Amino acid sequence: MSTTNLEKATTNGTLNTGSRSTGGLTAFRRAAAPAAVRVALNKLLPLAFELSWQQSASDAIDAKAASPDVAPRLGGLVGAGLENSADGRGVFKTYQHGWVMWRHDLGALAVYGAIGARWNEIGGTTSGYGWPVTDELATPRGPGRYNHFEGGSIYWSPNTGARLIYGAIRDLWAAMAWEQGPLGLPTTDEEDVPGVAGARRNHFEGGVITWTPWSGARVTSLNVPAEAPPGGLTIQTVGSGGNPAPAPQVQRHIIATAHIAITDHETFGSNEHGRADRRDERWIDSWDPQGVMTLVGVAGGEVRVEVVADAAVRPDGSVRVGVNVKLFEGTSETTDDLDGVRSTSQVVPRDQVVQIPINIRNDDEGGDHAEISLVISNSST
Repeated sequence: MSTTNLEKATTNGTLNTGSRSTGGLTAFRRAAAPAAVRVALNKLLPLAFELSWQQSASDAIDAKAASPDVAPRLGGLVGAGLENSADGRGVFKTYQHGWVMWRHDLGALAVYGAIGARWNEIGGTTSGYGWPVTDELATPRGPGRYNHFEGGSIYWSPNTGARLIYGAIRDLWAAMAWEQGPLGLPTTDEEDVPGVAGARRNHFEGGVITWTPWSGARVTSLNVPAEAPPGGLTIQTVGSGGNPAPAPQVQRHIIATAHIAITDHETFGSNEHGRADRRDERWIDSWDPQGVMTLVGVAGGEVRVEVVADAAVRPDGSVRVGVNVKLFEGTSETTDDLDGVRSTSQVVPRDQVVQIPINIRNDDEGGDHAEISLVISNSST
């Protein structure tokens, strides 16, 4: 029997590839070398790129630190050289009086002195202020200095120290020409307003900006100079489209407190009683002359009393307060079944407190009733 071509090409069942096999293996080994090089390059190129941008960052920081405006204030290098920022988004170098920060989208920026110390105190790049977006710069008016940051600004002067200002208060101050406007420089950080839940404020050399959740940022005190500029003083509100608005001549702080005593009359069994002390407040002025305050009390799981005080400021600083009281009674305290309404109004003179007693009954089903002692104060603080 003749052997097949396959049998001729094999010995002991093993394929005899002849000299072509050697040539093929040699070719394979030669092809492996570029692959190994590629692996090495894949490791080296990122390292080279990292070294390249680090060198660029270091050079940019050094150039900033040596610039004539920065060098005298920053001092000499004292840190360990180039370090990663706490938030991992950039690098920095430490100097005697501050830092030069670098981020690929911001470049090199200097923050130092009292402003740098304050920024570092609140958490630096990991704080709500984030990264500086300007160098420390001189204010156009007076001996002040400032840095803008991603989340706000820090302003410094010899008389005010380093002060934090941000959010809607900063926006309104900026719309009023920053420190060149009638308010001047901030003299406090943004702070809580004592006794006013949720309210915040900054004091300035020339007044106060207060922010509340219900009215936003408003100038609540303005020290008009003895020699006002011709045509009077003009300032702006946020969202005014850049159109100046007259400075408010009247600003009043209206506080409404109510003691509400409710009786839930039961046809069978004992009556149920509920008592509530409620407080609400508004700043009103010639920009925003009206404020509505709502105070609510409940009793017995079935009765709800709502007291709505609508305050409107008048040119002499007095406030007219319209009061509308509603009594609801149903199967729950959230019922919309209105069973009684009472209305009254009262003028509260400037810097005075007025008490308004109100009684309301269930006009539809009888015995439910409430006695309300509403106190309205009209002050400038």
